[in-house]
Amino acid sequence: MLSAARSPVVLAGHVRLHGIRPADPGMYVPLRRLHTALGYLLFAACTTQLCPVTFHTLALRDRLLARTTLLPDRRGRSGSEPSDAPEAVGDPAR
Repeated sequence: MLSAARSPVVLAGHVRLHGIRPADPGMYVPLRRLHTALGYLLFAACTTQLCPVTFHTLALRDRLLARTTLLPDRRGRSGSEPSDAPEAVGDPAR
């Protein structure tokens, strides 16, 4: 996007990146719109994951994060280890 706007992309000091495309002011607007759309799409994807996790953690308190992460919980068990209590509502082991 910067190379399409004829702006130099400088990493550090005098190290410059070459443009992916030839400098073209006409490409800046479509690339900027695409960049904005992809940014909003990424934001929406993150939000659709964080909202349910927050709901499960704060409202339901069903230890969703402890079951889905590899980090150990307070009992020292990680989420990848099976627990001795059935977790599903319709579990036939109940």
